[in-house]
Amino acid sequence: MKYIRHIMLIVLLCINCTLLFILLNSNSNANVHGSRGNQQDQHELPILFGITTRNPFHSELLSALLDTWGSQLSHNESLFVYSGELSTKTSFTQEMSHTDPLFSHTQRTEESRNAKLLPFKSSKNGVSQFYSVQLPKVVDDQYPAIWKNVGQWEHMAAEESRFNWFVRCDDDVFLNLHQLRTFLLTKDHTKPVFLGRAVRGRPRDRKMLELNASYAAGGTCQFWSKAASFAAGLCRSSVYQSLIQRGQVYLHDDVELARCFYLNQVEFDVSMTKYLRAQNLKKAFKKNITGPVPIQTVSTLWLDSVDLHKVIAIHAVKLPRQMHYLNHKMYHS
Repeated sequence: MKYIRHIMLIVLLCINCTLLFILLNSNSNANVHGSRGNQQDQHELPILFGITTRNPFHSELLSALLDTWGSQLSHNESLFVYSGELSTKTSFTQEMSHTDPLFSHTQRTEESRNAKLLPFKSSKNGVSQFYSVQLPKVVDDQYPAIWKNVGQWEHMAAEESRFNWFVRCDDDVFLNLHQLRTFLLTKDHTKPVFLGRAVRGRPRDRKMLELNASYAAGGTCQFWSKAASFAAGLCRSSVYQSLIQRGQVYLHDDVELARCFYLNQVEFDVSMTKYLRAQNLKKAFKKNITGPVPIQTVSTLWLDSVDLHKVIAIHAVKLPRQMHYLNHKMYHS
């Protein structure tokens, strides 16, 4: 009996060891496949990037954007460059009547949604990965650029069937696309949600803005899901009401986009805030240097204290050489 008990204990121990080995091996395989799955999913994540700019065909900063982080787009991502077709320098007084947002409201929305996509080549790419959209009856160099923004939101909303996520940025922002994709993989694009750097505005403006909630600061981009894209296409009427109630001075595009989303029951997810850095790089480039800035010249910038691989967006990047410096730090250091 004594020997039988010993044999049984040895058999049970062997069985337990075998089960433990199988369990650990299966978990290891799951982790490997999960990791590969995430890498694959990153490149299968359809994203539309909408860049708001002016005079795009002569913008050195936009060219730098397209040649740096813009060149990192995957095959399922697109970048549209938005500008207005009119200018204050040509027949401005005659054209202003056509920019009135009340003029044929439905027609204006349809014109924005149906604006043509024109291939837009960067200096580095012989084959175009980008598209230019000149918004009809929009004054390109008018500020605030609220009606350019409204037209852009409407045009991006018309692309809802092709993309899961939408990103609107100005041309003075640098994006870490790998970190952005990794973050968006944790979110559900089938839920109506918008994201960005949560702010509440200047205290003296809050009462006038009449938005008793946080909104996504425009400088570090606004992001929204496929399920929220319908709301982005419905903002023209709410923006016009704000114009009537508050005047042109308080017509901020980031506030009005948030107001429009809230009116259409789209939730604001603030979890991206810590990954969006708003910094002024102006003081870092005091010298008037011609051509690209040598890397050693700017090695002591505040950016050296930032882990760029954990940041999704950096604003403001006002010079092409700043854009290239960030790109060097991100991909070549």
